[in-house]
Amino acid sequence: MNRLRRLYLLVLVTITGASILALEVLGTRVIGTTYGSSLIVWAALLTVTLLCLAAGYHFGGRLADSVPRAWMLCTVVAVAGLSILLAPRCSPILEPLSVRLGLTWGAIASALIIFAVPLTLLAMAGPYVIRLSTEAVEGVGRTSGAVYAVSTIGSVASVLVVSLWMVPRFGTRTSLQICSCLLVAWATIGLALFTRGRAAAGLLLAIVPPTVGVGHEATVAGEL
Repeated sequence: MNRLRRLYLLVLVTITGASILALEVLGTRVIGTTYGSSLIVWAALLTVTLLCLAAGYHFGGRLADSVPRAWMLCTVVAVAGLSILLAPRCSPILEPLSVRLGLTWGAIASALIIFAVPLTLLAMAGPYVIRLSTEAVEGVGRTSGAVYAVSTIGSVASVLVVSLWMVPRFGTRTSLQICSCLLVAWATIGLALFTRGRAAAGLLLAIVPPTVGVGHEATVAGEL
């Protein structure tokens, strides 16, 4: 693998790490509209995030061994980005779940239903990048260390940027759309890089209409 492609993968895992923490922060605001800004909300998001990370690491490693191709990783990231756009549209489930399950389990169930798919898919990127970037057994430790280091740096930066700048300036819905667009855009660049543009063109044709439609509906519906 050449240096450009290796650099792309490191940036990709940085973005996915940042997006995971961004979803955790923004998720407290999404479900907080019903459950408030309580310890229960943070506990629910932390629980769901950690469960999804465990699932994503497991399935990401298995998929990476089965299909060790960068285009598959980019496709997973693109789907994760698109699924983020559905989060604001799931807000009607919050109130019924709180009534049926109570505050604690309602918050956990809400977080799981709304954020399980994007969080799990994003977590798959780490082991996938390690698999694609490792050329020999002797380099596994160095590669995995670099991957998790840049992913963690992205997470730290994301918490600060989302909490202190994006949410106060743009609001929750727009911040979710920004995260989605960043993931889809970087995945499209990766498909162009690894497939000479063929898969990237197909992805754009498939996702641009629904992305624009969902984004417009979220804007019309107003900010969270």
